[in-house]
This record gives sequence, structure tokens and C-alpha cells, in this order.
Amino acid sequence: MRSQRAGERTLASVKHFLEKRLRLKVNEKKSAVDRTQRRQFLGYTISSGTKPKLWLSQKARARLRAKLRPFFRRARGRALDQSIADLNVILRGWMAYYRKVEAPTPLKTLSQWIRRKLRCIIWRQWKTERTRYRRLRALGMDSRDAYFQLTPRNPPSTYQRFGGWKTLAALAALTLAFLFGMSPPKKRGRTALLIVNVVVLGCLAGTFLTIGKLLAWLAHGVSLQNDLIPILMLALLVVAILIGRRTWYCAWVCPFGSLQELLARRIPWRWKPSPRRQKQLRLFRSGLWLLLLFAGWTLGMVDVFGYEPFGAFQWEHASAVVLGVAAMGIVLSLFLPRGYCRCLCPTGALLEFLESKETEK
Repeated sequence: MRSQRAGERTLASVKHFLEKRLRLKVNEKKSAVDRTQRRQFLGYTISSGTKPKLWLSQKARARLRAKLRPFFRRARGRALDQSIADLNVILRGWMAYYRKVEAPTPLKTLSQWIRRKLRCIIWRQWKTERTRYRRLRALGMDSRDAYFQLTPRNPPSTYQRFGGWKTLAALAALTLAFLFGMSPPKKRGRTALLIVNVVVLGCLAGTFLTIGKLLAWLAHGVSLQNDLIPILMLALLVVAILIGRRTWYCAWVCPFGSLQELLARRIPWRWKPSPRRQKQLRLFRSGLWLLLLFAGWTLGMVDVFGYEPFGAFQWEHASAVVLGVAAMGIVLSLFLPRGYCRCLCPTGALLEFLESKETEK
């Protein structure tokens, strides 16, 4: 209709025909002259325009949310898999009825709301801050952002989202490590750099390049906001390998390796292995790395690489296993220079394997 009056005349004519000729009763509450997008019929709304489409009505969305809210409250004390299975029964029937909806935006909004509710259930089931921090780290979240999730506050600015002054300090330490690695300084300069690595990259920033981080990138993608420092570490590592500095990361950047070297510098009884023993230690480390890789990919032990000792720098949120592995690595380094790096570190084994392949090319 071109006008409101024309629509009202047509409505009156149709109403007269239904009531007088067909003897039917017209529902006054559901009969009106209005735009199509403002009215709903059986849960649907028709959009305006030259090509009208079926939309999901606002009341249908509200009814679904009201139906699911008690379900999410009941699901807090149940296993997540069982809750998702019961939820799928409701959603499959609902989607079968509204399968003709042609606009995806309302469905995406509902999907986001349902996923947020499921994440709230998981968050409540983790209960303690230690468990939440460990789980977030295992999923690939940076230590700074995981700690931020435990202490809610006002929405951060762009400067705060990228870590603020801690990220700037980590960038400065990483720059110094790269420059010193290209032209090695004297003993005093190396000692100062090792201290900077431990304090800035380890304790303040808490960012490292680990196998767990790489696997998280493969599984969940890379976030520049959360992984700025590890991404730069990986980029500088590739540059160092290409120009012939094979052990740059382990020798000049790794905070745990720097801590081992600082603690064991003045101990006279350290064992100095022969070249043959060094080769055997590297083979042992590679075998351990392959064993962990097999356990992580075939036995479903997803968190197996989450127990590397790098998280011990954030000791207030680290698990007992991580602290134990870190203590064992430090004790081992008192008798063998960089003992953990030589014998146990799976990340070092992976980096050495990649560096050797690049050297062969």
C-alpha cells in the first residue's frame, strides 16, 4: 500500500468479507496496518526493501533466551560434555523450525550469547585462581593477559592492551639481546644482559618461546595483541638463523638459560662434558622431546608441554609441577653448565633441529 489510509481501507474490506461472508472471527490484537518489519507471524518477521527476506523475530529470540537461562543455571554442576549434548537437543529442534530464516545476523548473535554462557560455566568449574591461570596458559594465553583475566578492572586502553611499560621494557631487552648476539660483548656486558633477561623477559613480561606456545598458535591462531613479544622472538630467531647465529635464542634470550648461567658461574666443581658426551646429551634431549611429542599428539595429553619451567618466573600462579621442574633444572645446572638446556629442554631440541636443517640447506 502507498499510504496508511489505503491500508486501513483494505483492512476494513478484508475484515468485512471474513466476518460477514465467511462468518469468521478476526483477532483485533493481531490485525493492524503497519510496516512488515514491525510485525511478526509465527516467530518470523519480513524485512522491507525490493527483496524482502524472512527474519527471526525479536520475541522468538527472547523466548529462546528465557528457555535456556534455567538450563545454564542447572549446568553449572554437571560435566560440560553432557550439558552440551542436552543443549544440542534443544537447539536442533529450534533450528529445524526456524530453518527458513534468511538473515544470519540474529543467529550469530544468539550463537555468541550461548558460547559466552558455556565459557561462564567453564570459568565457574575451574573455581580457584591458580587453576584458572594454569588453564588459560595451557590454552596459549600470555601470562600478562591471563593475570588480567583474574583481576577485572576498567576496559584497558590500546597502550595497556599491548602490555604498557612492561612490553616496552621487553622490546628493549630483546633489542639488546639481538645486538649483543650479533657482536658478542665482553664478560661484564654479557653478565648485565643475562640479568636483564631474567628480570625483564622472565619476571616482568613473562613471555617465552616454547613448544606449548607454538602448538597454541597452530590450534587457535596468533593474536598480535597477546603474543607481540613471542612473535618478535620468533622473527628475530629466523633472522639469526639465516645470518649464521644458530644458538642465538638459547644463548642470548632465554630467561631460564640466563638464570642457570648466572647461578652456576662461580661453582668450581661443575662437570665439563667432552664433545662425545655433549652429543649423547643432545641425543637424550631429542629422544625426550620425541617422547613428549608422541604423548601430546597420540595419547591426548594436551598439557604435557605446559610443564616447561618457564612459567616458574610467575611463581605466584605457577603449578607445583612447573616449580618442581624449574628447581630440578636449577640444581642440575649447578653440576652441569646449563644442565636443563643440555639434557631436558624440548624447546631447545626443536630449535636445534630446525637450525641444523637450515644449515644443511
